[in-house]
Amino acid sequence: MKAWEVLLPGNEVRALIASTVADLSWNCRVRIFRTIIERSRMIPLDRFIPNRPDIDNARSKLTEDKENSAESSPPGKAYRQLLAGALNIDQKSRILAFKNKPTTRPAGARANPNDYYSATQESKPTKPGRHIPQTSERTLDVPGLEDDYYLNLLDWGSSNFVAIALGNTVYLWNAANGETSQLGTANDANGPVTSVKWAPDGRRIAIGFDNSDVQLWDSRDNRWLESLRGGHQSRVGSLDWKNNHVLTTGGRDGKIINNDVRVSPHTAVTYTGHHEEVCGLKWSASGQQLASGGNDNLLHVWDDRSRSRTQWLYRIEEHTAAVKAVAWCPFQESLLASGGGSRDKCIKFWDTRTGARKNSIDTGSQVCALLWNKNESELLSSHGPTKNQLTLWKYPSMVKVTELTGHDSRVLSMAQCTGDCSRQNHKKWLLYGVAFVVIHTRIILLFSMTVVIRTSFNAALGIKNTNFDPYKYDNTTIYFYYDETEVGSWECCYPKFESPISKDLEVYRYGQPCFN
Repeated sequence: MKAWEVLLPGNEVRALIASTVADLSWNCRVRIFRTIIERSRMIPLDRFIPNRPDIDNARSKLTEDKENSAESSPPGKAYRQLLAGALNIDQKSRILAFKNKPTTRPAGARANPNDYYSATQESKPTKPGRHIPQTSERTLDVPGLEDDYYLNLLDWGSSNFVAIALGNTVYLWNAANGETSQLGTANDANGPVTSVKWAPDGRRIAIGFDNSDVQLWDSRDNRWLESLRGGHQSRVGSLDWKNNHVLTTGGRDGKIINNDVRVSPHTAVTYTGHHEEVCGLKWSASGQQLASGGNDNLLHVWDDRSRSRTQWLYRIEEHTAAVKAVAWCPFQESLLASGGGSRDKCIKFWDTRTGARKNSIDTGSQVCALLWNKNESELLSSHGPTKNQLTLWKYPSMVKVTELTGHDSRVLSMAQCTGDCSRQNHKKWLLYGVAFVVIHTRIILLFSMTVVIRTSFNAALGIKNTNFDPYKYDNTTIYFYYDETEVGSWECCYPKFESPISKDLEVYRYGQPCFN
């Protein structure tokens, strides 16, 4: 059968073939082939499937000569053996195959690239952890500190002062030099101090009292500015500044009040939602949302942008104890952390865009305060009995990084130095470094002049500074010597500059000092 006969089935093909092509006219031939083409289109042919034995046979025929010639020839075998030996490969095993863990390479053996690949896949190098000291850098004695879970008696301002309330008095501790001063003492009518909070400017401080009054003080001039009265009916145990002008207060009466200190009367907005004392207040970094926790086991989120500013955005009832610890995440604005009291012992995380809980972890003890790390994805929590510890957590895995102990009673408050404090320290060291560079740049210039002069006169000309006492650069005198004889001096009036380095500059000629 001809190759094209498969296009037409049965007797029609035989009838066409039986006719003598030579006896047909050209038009008949055209009609025949058109019929063949049309019939071929009617047959459902989608692909060509070859016969597998024929393909294998053809492939073996094509590669047989090449393989035989390459493997049978002595140079081909020698090359393959040298290559396998250099790469430490077993010629009888497949390269790309599933294998068990490779054996340990003996000492002195050649390195195998496969070993390195397997090692990198099994264990990746981990980032070395930073060192966290287990002891306190400094310990302050604060006798008479009130042991009340619902009060906030500690705060660290942007001016690097720590405010501590002891009884009727507020003390200021200067973290830069360690000095302590007394800001003011309340009379017995006001009662003890129940809360303190620095304004963002680092100069003014708000003080809440047991009789429901709130006072503003100027810490720089140590003077009273004004009092905010009439908003609350009982003690004010929580404070937070929205900005430099709006102070938010929370009282035992369950009220939360925004006070605009620029106008009178001060009350701007009153939030009502708690049934018992408000013990935790915190504004978000943008000043758009406020979180409040109370002794009624409630956590509220208020949105300052909503039309009904006095109606909470979310009311969360999942804690089973008082909620004092609230903290907004500095690197994710809509993330809020809250901690429950002794019957709850949990830290919970909330998405304030939806009000959904993202995570919850049982800490095993009362959660008193929370602080986010501004430089790492970490959260620090302070706790009550039985350990009275500080716990550093890695977020979001909530794996314990470390625990810090040392307190004899529960850690009720925590305060974090703001960025301004760090910038002040950086600025101080930067000034020290600039002064050091300026001073020594002048000395290097004088040294260069000395070398030029010494070369010109071919003499032992030297300079020496005599007043480089430890920790002080002040009125430095530089003396010029010629053949170990003083020929002049120059007094450099530098500003006083602290440095642990004392420098004596000497000029050497031919490896020998020009002077002692």
